[in-house]
Amino acid sequence: MKENREDLQNDPESARAAEVVNGQPGWRFDLFVLNADSPTEKLAKVVPEPSLDAILENLDYAERSAHAGDRASAFIIAWASLESAMRRAARAAGIEVQSMSALSLLSTLYSNGLLERTELDQLNGYLRFRNAIVHGLEVPQIDAALPLYVASAARKLLAEAGQEEATK
Repeated sequence: MKENREDLQNDPESARAAEVVNGQPGWRFDLFVLNADSPTEKLAKVVPEPSLDAILENLDYAERSAHAGDRASAFIIAWASLESAMRRAARAAGIEVQSMSALSLLSTLYSNGLLERTELDQLNGYLRFRNAIVHGLEVPQIDAALPLYVASAARKLLAEAGQEEATK
């Protein structure tokens, strides 16, 4: 059993098995890798996490934008900052992040006591807005409370991770 593509590539037996199977008339060696890294997880291996200052600047920008009426943009920037804050909070708590998906991060933080049930439910609901917006789907009018709530949740997680300057 191989845990990832790298293990598979480093195994000379896999290449030999493919050669033997492909050498049979009418046969083809097909291999499916389960639990492969998502494109986001691949990107995270080569692109660094934002600094705390960058996250806080984005949260400030999202809050200003929400108040100025640019709510969809504010929401996406607040959500991106929330995902950074969730990963940061998990690391600070010694929690191993299995997946970078927002749903997985939310569930992991809730199951480890970093989010309350009401916060989980609220953010899960807002995740649908996030998905609709980033995938170019029509969304109902976004109230300023949505990006402001997401920004607040991000700040709370940062504060709980020992970065008190994250709160206003």
